Amino acid sequence: MKPQYNVYNITTTLNEIVITIENPKGNKFAIGFLLFWAVIIAIFPFLFFIIVAILREGLPFSFMIVCFISFCVAYYLFKIIFWNIYGKEIITISKNETLSIQCDYRFLRDKVKLYSFVDIKIMYQDNISNSEQFDVESNIYFKLDEKEPILTSSKLPIFTIEKISEQVFSFLNDENKKIDNTMKLSPVSQDL
Repeated sequence: MKPQYNVYNITTTLNEIVITIENPKGNKFAIGFLLFWAVIIAIFPFLFFIIVAILREGLPFSFMIVCFISFCVAYYLFKIIFWNIYGKEIITISKNETLSIQCDYRFLRDKVKLYSFVDIKIMYQDNISNSEQFDVESNIYFKLDEKEPILTSSKLPIFTIEKISEQVFSFLNDENKKIDNTMKLSPVSQDL
């Protein structure tokens, strides 16, 4: 079976290049399982409230805590569901030396993470000895001004990351911007 890759799209304007990485739709069984539990967890406080109202008892303070926790868990589960159905990552690199990354869940969006840079390197993590294989995927690492690399959430094939870095390099077209499309990282810890 052929692996299902994330789809990417690059659009350019006069001052910025926008890379959109769309995730393939997730497993329907897994999404259904998560949806079932998200709905049950979200409905639980309402059912408890109805039972307490029928019994005409006062609402305990612990009920508020349970409601808060259940809504937080349900929100997180819905966020995972939306990411697996509609998720895409939007990366914007502008000529005024800023990089922004945002995860879009269609109905929900993360805050835009904005970074400034003077030098930029686009890297990937290559865990195998022969990078000519086309089915090897990696996250994109943006190394800005010799700081810790910024890691994307989505993975792409290594040859695609190399194409993206070439397009970004040609867009910036400035000798002060250093983009290394062949830089490979040794295994990096996930606490970035």
